[in-house]
Amino acid sequence: MFISTKRLLSNTTPSMKNTHGLAQEASLRTSSGNIAATMKVNRKLRNRTRVIPDSIVREVQRKNREFTESLTRAERGLKVEEDHQGDDATEVKALDGLSFEMLSIVFSYLNSSKYYHIARCLNKKMKEFTDSKYFWSSFQIGNDMFQRINEPFFTKLRVSEVKLVDLSGVSSEETDTKIGQVLTILEEKPSLNSLNMQGVQIQEFTAKCLANIIDGTVKRTSMVTLDLAGCFINDFILDILLEAFVVNTTIETLVLDNNNISRVGFIELFSKLQRNQSIKSLSLSNNRIEDDLVAHVGNFLLGSKTLQHIDLSYNSIGDEGIKEMSAFVGRSSALKHLVLNNNKITHVGAEALATTLSYECSLQSLEMASNKLDMRGLKSLFDFVKTSTTLKTLDVSMDWSRNVRKPRLVRNNTLTSSRSRLPRSDSTSFPTESLKDAIIDGNLEKLVLTGNELSSSLSHIAEALRENCSLEHLVLSRCGVKSENFAELMESLVLNTRLRVLDLSH
Repeated sequence: MFISTKRLLSNTTPSMKNTHGLAQEASLRTSSGNIAATMKVNRKLRNRTRVIPDSIVREVQRKNREFTESLTRAERGLKVEEDHQGDDATEVKALDGLSFEMLSIVFSYLNSSKYYHIARCLNKKMKEFTDSKYFWSSFQIGNDMFQRINEPFFTKLRVSEVKLVDLSGVSSEETDTKIGQVLTILEEKPSLNSLNMQGVQIQEFTAKCLANIIDGTVKRTSMVTLDLAGCFINDFILDILLEAFVVNTTIETLVLDNNNISRVGFIELFSKLQRNQSIKSLSLSNNRIEDDLVAHVGNFLLGSKTLQHIDLSYNSIGDEGIKEMSAFVGRSSALKHLVLNNNKITHVGAEALATTLSYECSLQSLEMASNKLDMRGLKSLFDFVKTSTTLKTLDVSMDWSRNVRKPRLVRNNTLTSSRSRLPRSDSTSFPTESLKDAIIDGNLEKLVLTGNELSSSLSHIAEALRENCSLEHLVLSRCGVKSENFAELMESLVLNTRLRVLDLSH
């Protein structure tokens, strides 16, 4: 349940808490297209209409109608008799209003010959999308469309002003050749702003074509965002791309999550990226980075004058690594956001990080969710918040949903995952006073405490909110909020005019 404080004070009472959650659940599930879940929620809504504000009921019903109408149009297009010989225009009209995504879903049903007629109509509808200026400025090529790429497609691509291209997840026996052809055309597109290749298995030919786009010194491409997560990049492929990254002057966001880069490859990566002066955000999540690589990460942080955000979540960084990293983070004048979720950091590493950053730090956001922090580690971080003049966001969640590590892609296209046991917060020893002081005296704008047992600390939090002048977003999801705690929090919001979002969801 996400509570807007302005609406909360005007028309919400504690007894309506579950009602708003139900309405939001209905809205979210409707938009996702989960038909069974939507029908289930609709039944709940009908049974509880009397306690739900009419405005919420009408909004959910409107979204249900829109989605139902889209499904009806899709079904009308699919329910074509095998011997039907009607006008193509009629069938195409039946598909009007469907999004390109919905058309792709419909196309996935066309595996039987009895749907040959509607397949021809659907191709016409697809052509309408691919002929539109909007499609060619920002388009996504899914597997179904990727299989049908032909010379007319390449001809249209050559003369279009492409800005955003999403090739994520495409795969076939001809992936390397076709992707290479698309990238070769994109080399000549100075308008290209974003390229998403997440999940595409990059091979040598594709890597060379991609390197030409990244280089940009000849064709003068202006790509700002590049997503290469889960692309099976090994040291050989990385070596092809690195020289291009050195000379690139436009890419600001680079995502290399979940790849197959070795320790040697990462050392080379950090060494070369020091010479790049455009990257502002680098994501290396789920890459098995351990303590012995942290020194190279630190040298990269000091060498880069532009890097503001680095994501090292879902790795294997422990206390020794974080001790070493804290010195580099403190000395980096550019770094603003550090993400260390789901690593192996205990109170020892947290204390070292807090102590070092207390002296010199430009950090604005620190995320350490789902680590092995105990109450000593939390206290150290809260004390750091109290004295920091720059930190705006702190995430110390103990979220069990994030406790399962991200699946890793391996060479045989299978998924592997691992679990890490986290200590659960003990309410009797939670550093309540330190948290209270951090909220009152710190400069935090966002604080995330998901999964910590705070039932005995919520009265102190409510008291701190009355005096706080900076916090805008507070997350107390799954923190053991009871009805009496809820009432206290609501009273504190009368005096707190700054807080905009209060999350008390379960």
